[in-house]
Amino acid sequence: MKKGQLGFLTSTHVVNDLYQGFVPALLPYLASERHYSYAATTGITLAATGLSSVVQPVFGAIADRRYRGWLIPAGFVVAAVGIALSGPADNYVLTWLAIALSGIGVAAYHPPATNAARAAGGSSQQAMSWFSVGGTVGGSLAPPLVTLVVGATGLSGTWLLATPALVMAVLWALSGPWMRARGHTPARPVVRPAGEAAVRSAHRDDWRAFGRLAAATVCWSVPYVTTTSFLSLYITRDLDGSKVFAAVVLTTFTAAGAVGTVAGGWIADRWGRMVPVRIGYVLALPALGGSSWPRTRWSRRSARWRSA
Repeated sequence: MKKGQLGFLTSTHVVNDLYQGFVPALLPYLASERHYSYAATTGITLAATGLSSVVQPVFGAIADRRYRGWLIPAGFVVAAVGIALSGPADNYVLTWLAIALSGIGVAAYHPPATNAARAAGGSSQQAMSWFSVGGTVGGSLAPPLVTLVVGATGLSGTWLLATPALVMAVLWALSGPWMRARGHTPARPVVRPAGEAAVRSAHRDDWRAFGRLAAATVCWSVPYVTTTSFLSLYITRDLDGSKVFAAVVLTTFTAAGAVGTVAGGWIADRWGRMVPVRIGYVLALPALGGSSWPRTRWSRRSARWRSA
């Protein structure tokens, strides 16, 4: 395991997923300042996540054929440009396009970065969990940063949110010469060579198992993306909470995911990969159902006040 390289890649994952986390954190400000409806905010979420999901397999296929490390910094820089442009955009279409650009950047980052992290971490599931938790940490840092920057400057100040990506891009440019000067050899991902001989020598794809895994991922992603996207709006619009409190709740939600990711890697190394998946589903189902309890309690209290 190359811990230094894995640690640096994890830090890039923190920065990249900051920009994924900025989108749900920005929604309350977009809704209040531009009077967007739930349908309009859903469209913005679709631009960030739906489009990203569609194009990410394309970048995955590219990364499978040949290692393209330049996609890692290019991904989080493009994501930052999209977020920076989303605030000054003066209409919904331009805002949507800026968020879509950010989603494409986030998608471009993940396949080559994951391949590089797997090469640096070797066969350790816990090493990959640390890389994964970097993204979760980035998502948890996004709400307080948006509250600090946009809360003070308004949506016109979103260009300040590009700072982490610019700093990390400089560090990425300097990391190569720094490693070569100290004799470090970066771990290179194994890529799939092209050609008929390579196809014959490769392991046969298990599409049935892949289908089950994809279905499990979709069933997890739908409630997760929905919760992260609308949790802040739910608190500010339906529960009359402040934007600061909404940011705290969203950060708590994503930070708890970071703890679960590390724990899942530790469990997978000891008892297999499916055990943390099953535990996650068992814990998530009652928690997701209980998330509507504050609204139900509030509605009952309001009904008692109206009847008094």
